[in-house]
Amino acid sequence: MTSQTMMSLVQLHVHEEMRGLEIFDNNDKMIRDVVGPYQESSQVRLSCRAYGGHPLPEVRWVSRGEELIHPRALPLPDSPMPLGSDRPVTVRSAMLILRELTRHDDGRRLRCEARSTNLTLGLHKEVTISMHLPPLRVEIEGTDVPLRAGVEASIMCRSTGSKPPATLDLKIDGSTGFKALPPQSSLDQNTTIRRGRLLPSSEDNGRTITCTAKNPLVPDYRLSATRRLQVHFAPEVQARLAPALNPKNIKEGEDVYFVCHIRANPPESRVQWLHQGRPLFTVKEKGVLAQARNLVLQRVSRHAQGKYQCTATNAINTVTSAPATLDVMCEYRHPVSPASRAYLFDPAPLTLPHSSAHLFTLFYLFFS
Repeated sequence: MTSQTMMSLVQLHVHEEMRGLEIFDNNDKMIRDVVGPYQESSQVRLSCRAYGGHPLPEVRWVSRGEELIHPRALPLPDSPMPLGSDRPVTVRSAMLILRELTRHDDGRRLRCEARSTNLTLGLHKEVTISMHLPPLRVEIEGTDVPLRAGVEASIMCRSTGSKPPATLDLKIDGSTGFKALPPQSSLDQNTTIRRGRLLPSSEDNGRTITCTAKNPLVPDYRLSATRRLQVHFAPEVQARLAPALNPKNIKEGEDVYFVCHIRANPPESRVQWLHQGRPLFTVKEKGVLAQARNLVLQRVSRHAQGKYQCTATNAINTVTSAPATLDVMCEYRHPVSPASRAYLFDPAPLTLPHSSAHLFTLFYLFFS
């Protein structure tokens, strides 16, 4: 009896797990968790390498749940497994290129995934992009409303968007009453503030306050904000003879001009002229024209001599100037008394302490 023998051929497919997965930067340096730091507009080149595995794995890059690209998995020549294996293994690699980073890429997680088949475990590895960022915004606070001379004010500069926190330079050029305090950073390290104390004076009105933010690790970029200070102060007043006049050579019958120099913020709302402490008003018949900052005395007489002042009023205060003295050289034809110096428009008789029967003419300079 003859027995029959049956033979079957079975093809065995062996699926081998991958040995490892690693990420390298453009300098072939292995990256563990963080890649960078980079600056804006930088290019990133990362290589993800899967070692071993059968069938050969597919390698891809994913970020925020979406595949970034469909890179070619380039098999490299067989090489010894760098993690202690004696068997040569095949390395599959996927290159990722991010050509121009923006500040939105800071903290972005990049995930490399490698998978062979459903019968083997896939591997993945993540790295985070770290960046050095310049300041995004600089603001000056505390100057929106006018300051007041002699009242201390707090001024603050705020910078956001810099990583690491920005350094702030807060200054007012030419001011002697300003002191900048040390900077402070917020808990999230995104905001830096610097305060300053200013005891404003009238000289600070119109000056510029500047705050400059910069990141020392991004040296080619800085951001500045400027504000022009508004300081309210009481009038600063000076009464002066017009520059064209020689105060030592003013004679009766000449016209005299006074100017009230006023520096005030807000501007003066009222100006009053005084002669010997008494208010002066425009009286054209007597040759007196008091018009705001200007005072005109037409065809002055000896009675016009004396002290002249101007008073200026604004929303802060009313201030009277120091006196400006007018001396008039007079021609006398009868005896007069030095004690008879009169106010303007109050011409009292003038007598000398002794009498004289002769008419004489002299020029005599009265000093107040």
